[in-house]
Amino acid sequence: MKLSRFNIIIDLKGQTLVYNSFSRGVILLDSDNAELLKVNISKILDNAELRCVLEENGMLVQDNIDELKMLKFVDRYQRMAGRVLSLVVAPTMECNLNCWYCYEGSLKKGTMTQENKDRLLDFILGNLPDSKRLKIQWYGGEPLLALDFIRNVSEKIIGMKDEISSFSAGMITNGYLLDEKTVLELKKLNVGHIQITLDGTRETHDRKRCLKNGKGTFDRILENISFASGIIPLTIRVNIDKENFYEMDDLLDILQKNNLKDKISIYASSVKPSEYAADNSCCMSESEYGKNELVLLEKIIKRGFQYAYEIFNPLDSCAAVFDKYYIIDPHGSIYKCPMQIGRADMSVGSLDKGLDYSRLSDWILYDPFQNEECHDCKVQPICKGGCPWARMSGKSNGCSDYKENIADYTRIWFSQNI
Repeated sequence: MKLSRFNIIIDLKGQTLVYNSFSRGVILLDSDNAELLKVNISKILDNAELRCVLEENGMLVQDNIDELKMLKFVDRYQRMAGRVLSLVVAPTMECNLNCWYCYEGSLKKGTMTQENKDRLLDFILGNLPDSKRLKIQWYGGEPLLALDFIRNVSEKIIGMKDEISSFSAGMITNGYLLDEKTVLELKKLNVGHIQITLDGTRETHDRKRCLKNGKGTFDRILENISFASGIIPLTIRVNIDKENFYEMDDLLDILQKNNLKDKISIYASSVKPSEYAADNSCCMSESEYGKNELVLLEKIIKRGFQYAYEIFNPLDSCAAVFDKYYIIDPHGSIYKCPMQIGRADMSVGSLDKGLDYSRLSDWILYDPFQNEECHDCKVQPICKGGCPWARMSGKSNGCSDYKENIADYTRIWFSQNI
């Protein structure tokens, strides 16, 4: 027997947390048992109770087990299983807001034509897996500006009961047009989850996410959230920069006063610099945000709100490298990464010409295990080498915040689950 290469040992006020990033097991050891982890393996094997706990949590494995090989297998199997055709569809790149940080601002606008709508349905039928399962995330631009399109396509899909065994949908919207009538219609169209952005308190949000005419949007979006959250599961995203980082408590107060604490989930994400954004001066560096994210995460959890994602989500690579995952813009171009939408030179095909397998192969054959700096990294099962596009483009090493902050993430996770 041998100790797992993915064990992470964390001191915790006289006790020791052990977290395994592959198995996702977490155990708490007293000082005596923790000391055994630092000495000869025979001492652990002699302690039947400790040995049993470590084995059950994937922290003690057989000598012949190659954990890295197992991780590679799980990664490849999950990516190529293709049980669901998962599409991100932007029926329009038009938007009713004027957000300063939007990376889509310079992109070609327009709404999907009838011809491309028909091609989209053909693409769906031609790429369904054997399970005949379909999932669509409605995206944009602002997808609710193309509600007629969404209605028409969804109704056609729902009517294809012989060709499509199951159809589920989600939506990322700014929420301004999400009135009561629209929410109820979306539910009938199989939309089972909605994400809406609030970038702080009213004053800050209205400065960052105003209408084209400069009018604020916070009050109307909050009103829409209050109704929608009782109909469709709803997540609030907060885009964090140097200006609104300190407003999380104030925003949580607002949500709580509006009786939303138990009705929504919430998470924070950094505003990333973009050559297409109007201003990047407010953006935090990756390391700066990594430290601040822990503060925000702890605030959300301590206040009793539901964090939108599992703190640890290993064995799940970026969707861009999965088979049967595509992003489609209103002009019919097909992509693998949402950050590339609307930039036809980065597409992997189109609805009229089909998939370009020479470009698609870069994503499908992407191998996160070729990166030498990852070979001895204990968080590799969580991040899988980080952002594939960042590595493929050479813009960064793609490493996630987990690498530097794994001990703090584990402490927060443990405090939430004890």
